[in-house]
Amino acid sequence: MTTPAPQTSSSPTAGMLSQTSHPSQSQSPAISTETAPSPFDKAGADIILRTSDMVNFYVYSHVLILASPFFETISPAIAVPEDSVTLDVLLRICYPFKKQDSDYSLATLEATWKAAVKYEMELPIQELTKKLLIAAATSPVAAWAVASRVGLESLARRAAERMLKLKPSVTVTESDIIGVTAADLYRLREFRRQNGRVPTGFRLLTASTTTTSGGNAQHTSIISSDSFSEHAMPYTDLVCHASDGVTLHVHRGVISAASTVLHQKIQHLSPEVPAEKAELELQEDSTVLSALFSLCYPASDALPRLPTDLWISVLEAARRYEMEGICKTIQLREMKGVDALSVYLIAARMGRKAIAQEAALRTLSDPLSEIPPNHYSASMAGESNIAIPPLYSHFMELTPALVYLYLIRYHEAYLIAMQDVFRRAGFDFGQLTEVLHKATFLPSDDISFTLHALIQACRVTSNSGYHGSSGRVDNLRQALEEVPERMKEVSVANFVSPLGFVTDDA
Repeated sequence: MTTPAPQTSSSPTAGMLSQTSHPSQSQSPAISTETAPSPFDKAGADIILRTSDMVNFYVYSHVLILASPFFETISPAIAVPEDSVTLDVLLRICYPFKKQDSDYSLATLEATWKAAVKYEMELPIQELTKKLLIAAATSPVAAWAVASRVGLESLARRAAERMLKLKPSVTVTESDIIGVTAADLYRLREFRRQNGRVPTGFRLLTASTTTTSGGNAQHTSIISSDSFSEHAMPYTDLVCHASDGVTLHVHRGVISAASTVLHQKIQHLSPEVPAEKAELELQEDSTVLSALFSLCYPASDALPRLPTDLWISVLEAARRYEMEGICKTIQLREMKGVDALSVYLIAARMGRKAIAQEAALRTLSDPLSEIPPNHYSASMAGESNIAIPPLYSHFMELTPALVYLYLIRYHEAYLIAMQDVFRRAGFDFGQLTEVLHKATFLPSDDISFTLHALIQACRVTSNSGYHGSSGRVDNLRQALEEVPERMKEVSVANFVSPLGFVTDDA
């Protein structure tokens, strides 16, 4: 049962709340509200805080002003965006009475900590930080995720250190990392990979905790749509309308030669429409179309390199319009020098499933984790001292951690496929590394056991006929060459939950 509001509707303070929050209340039914429990139900209080779930907190202004300069100039009545649970926890820390030990959930502590920071409340920030650090002992993964979302480095470090002590090792799941960046997940994996012995100055968290949720990308304009204005492009006979309302003037012959799909669209234009007034409505924005059409013209070699997110969208459009020549140009020109991990992160964030899948397959040439001795199953274990650092891309800083987690699972499926190949070829990992090291005359720490490196090393070994092992190694090489085909059948989307970002291409 809630306590009735101690102030009546005739009270000046209550009236101000009514007028401030509901200016049209006299013309519509009154909104039902509740009163917060003691001590926030006192009739002598001079400020009302109304929460998002319509609970009125009657508080003393001098307590709020001492707790935060934010409240020095507020009205006697104010609606706040926090819910009643969050505000109750926050105000109880501020009020001068004996505090009771309460078992708050991490979600409540996170919401209250954010409110304390917003309202510049120093004491609550200190007390809530203490509670979060304590919670890291029992729920380190969840506490680390909270630290990532709110930007609390000390909490992230405490949680990460706690993870190192737990046996069996803790696992990060999809539900743990909502609102976390891929970069923060990468740094947590690095911290655990190095068993906490990280360089001085190592930080677990990004400078900014802002993530993007995918969807339509905002492209940086490199090739202006002005290049396809009526004045800049003479003797044009086709007007293309982009999705953002910009018109681009092009030559039908050039566009038709580049695209079978657009050629058919042009062929189906009404014969009654004069050639100089032929128009097409296209679904891409003007930035994408400007880059795409520029690649159709002979001088495309002189064009500047496109930002990765833009050429991914241009490549997608080129595939949609069956521009085979343009697709090859983009793949040769734009993808050269761009690492597969960056392409995957951007394509997945943009919801470009096909391109993300191709890039994920390309990332198998490099590891997402180091491969230490005895790390995987017995068939992969051995005495090798391999230490391959994980991949990193600066695009992780703006990519949701879920996208990176799906790629980690894809690599785990790849390792399972590799183990199966080793078993079928009659090798365990220790025997394989010994043969390859001796046959190629390379020290053990110079070989990166990626798929490509293994195949190349197997070729050298089988050609050398080292100690009669060439036949077995040659069999292994042939089996390894089957792995890419197997991985093409393993979709990254297989690891995507309803919370995911890898979606079907538009």
